[in-house]
Amino acid sequence: MDRAKLEHFEELLIMKREEEIEQLMDLEKRFAQTQKESSNDLSAYPLHIADLATDAETKETESMLISSYGNMLADIDRALKKIYSGEYGKCAKCDKEISEKRLEAIPWVKLCIKCKREEETRGL
Repeated sequence: MDRAKLEHFEELLIMKREEEIEQLMDLEKRFAQTQKESSNDLSAYPLHIADLATDAETKETESMLISSYGNMLADIDRALKKIYSGEYGKCAKCDKEISEKRLEAIPWVKLCIKCKREEETRGL
């Protein structure tokens, strides 16, 4: 892959990384808030049990999203390292070139479409 294309993908990855960090920080901020703080109900009365259950479910969902954003950031960082080492755009399984069309859609992708389909077929 030529230098101009690598720079293009590097820019895409950096922009996506910044978006993910921003969303992750927002989620972590919301995750740290209690139900009372997030609802602006600062009265001395305890919350109803249903409110506590809703808060717990929301926290669990936010926790899963935080984990997902963390995984995405790790994939983006891995792709950036491959750009810097000259290994970007190669399938992690078969070592063949990943199509530019696929890289445009998912610049942090690890597998070519053939290997990805084989992986999905096997249920991995």
